[in-house]
Amino acid sequence: MNNLSEIIRREAAQRGVLSFARFMELALYCPVHGYYETKKDNPGRHGDFYTSVGVGELFGRLLAFQFAEWLEEVRSAECGVRIVEAGAHDGQLARDILTWLQLNRPVLHAQIEYWIIEPSAQRQEWQRIGGRQGCTGAIDFES
Repeated sequence: MNNLSEIIRREAAQRGVLSFARFMELALYCPVHGYYETKKDNPGRHGDFYTSVGVGELFGRLLAFQFAEWLEEVRSAECGVRIVEAGAHDGQLARDILTWLQLNRPVLHAQIEYWIIEPSAQRQEWQRIGGRQGCTGAIDFES
């Protein structure tokens, strides 16, 4: 039995039945053994599935274009705009969206706050590195 199984078994023995939410929290975010804590990036034949973000910049650019269309209709000059992304993997989508906005809608780009909701401290670090490479947009984190 691996260490994560032992941690889950021990907690169940101490607390009784674990909720599904707690089980998944341990399985995914246990600091040393959780799936999202130990695997930075492993898509492909012997890893995880590919997502729209992982195959290129087009998805982020399309979202940025649509966000710009919507936000330019509703924003006011004094009011900033916040885009919130949950579970940002390595920060690639944030980088693609903010880069497109910077190049194509610089006034809107200057008003945007980009927030990533991520419970994993390890993932936050990977997102800080990945999301900031070649990008001047501000990215904040919430756990």
